[in-house]
Amino acid sequence: MNWFSENKVFSSFLVLIGLAAAALAYFTFSARSAYNTAVESYQGSVLTLTALRGKAPFRNQENLTKIREQVESYKSLNESLRDDIMQRQGAIPAVEPATFQARLREAVSRIVKLAGQRNVALPEKFYLGFDRYENELPGNEVAGLLSWQLDAIESVVTRLIDLKATSIATIIRSPLPGEAGAPAAVAPARPAGPGAAKAAEPLLIKYPFQVVFQGYPGQAQNILNEVTAHPRFMIIRAVKIENEALTTPVRGSLTAESTPAAPAADGITPTPEAVTFDKVILGKEKITTSMIIDLVQFTPQTPASK
Repeated sequence: MNWFSENKVFSSFLVLIGLAAAALAYFTFSARSAYNTAVESYQGSVLTLTALRGKAPFRNQENLTKIREQVESYKSLNESLRDDIMQRQGAIPAVEPATFQARLREAVSRIVKLAGQRNVALPEKFYLGFDRYENELPGNEVAGLLSWQLDAIESVVTRLIDLKATSIATIIRSPLPGEAGAPAAVAPARPAGPGAAKAAEPLLIKYPFQVVFQGYPGQAQNILNEVTAHPRFMIIRAVKIENEALTTPVRGSLTAESTPAAPAADGITPTPEAVTFDKVILGKEKITTSMIIDLVQFTPQTPASK
């Protein structure tokens, strides 16, 4: 009798292992071959695409027609996007200086009334950042832009009050072009010659303003999310957050702040371990948030002349 006859169970186990190893080797080889084939096919496609991109289309009427169709489609999509942006942005209204001043007083009155209803503290002198126009008329050329900016700032402040911020400390506006104190506009350089390209118009203009308010972390997070999703185009350029608790609590300084529990039916008084701390260390402190927001105005672009 040989070894396999004497050890049938173990020999059968060895045969099964050998078959499993052979199957594993086969599937590994098949998978490797399929992977290599896929990689070669991908690399070939990439090389073909790169070569095609570097070639100019063959000059015939059919390809010329296709190129013109693509150009017209791109122009149509570009104009559609521009019209959608301008519609969302809203046109700068033509407003008389006295009309703007009246709208400003109405907006301040609405904000003060709403803040009183929501118990949101406002500074003693609060004029939405337009303090100078409480008793002064703006220039004719800037009244419309001021009115457009007023709508945006009022909407942000209204949302802060709706979220029940504890207080709104201040609103600071940078002077708009045309207002006193605004930086002088730099004239674009003129073309060097008759054949030189015309200076490009700016795609957008930013009008920054700063809002400082106090509240809880969740309120600050909500207003940050809502400003970025505002129907008007706004960009939060900078955020500064200051916690009212500038130092961390010292270990062992906290004490239990719970009322004594009533004795149980069996007359046993709760042990000290059953007393819980009512003071929450994180999430209940107030923070002062300062945001610099860029109100963005997209400028209508004139089509380039052929």
